[in-house]
Amino acid sequence: MKKTLLMLILYFLVAGISLARNPSRICFGKTCVDLEIADTESSRARGLMFREDLPENSGMLFVFPEEGIYSFWMKNTLLSLDMIWLDKDLKVVQIKSSVPVCATPECPSYDPQVKAKYVLEVNAGFALRHGILINDKAFLQ
Repeated sequence: MKKTLLMLILYFLVAGISLARNPSRICFGKTCVDLEIADTESSRARGLMFREDLPENSGMLFVFPEEGIYSFWMKNTLLSLDMIWLDKDLKVVQIKSSVPVCATPECPSYDPQVKAKYVLEVNAGFALRHGILINDKAFLQ
């Protein structure tokens, strides 16, 4: 029991340190994504706008100061994307798959139903191809 508790404490300490140092990857089991971090207001606002390509197994992790309901849209985004919302413990709480590019002046907003602290944007179909589901747990490297 003490060993298990110690391991859990160590895990959360390492996870916290890793996030503070801007992790380079997020993994769902053996599937990992190389990350760009969007952790400032301006970097979150720009996101993946105007990008013409995104390498497979690459994505952008939006980091918010606290858990909340964070809506996303595809204005000026040239790539269809999957949006994966994660809670403070890196558990998948919502997935919006294959969100299309927006070619009109007014773009729809994609709103999660639950609070999240992180949102991962990856190429469209990524979650389905890799079997990522609600309640899956991710970890940072």
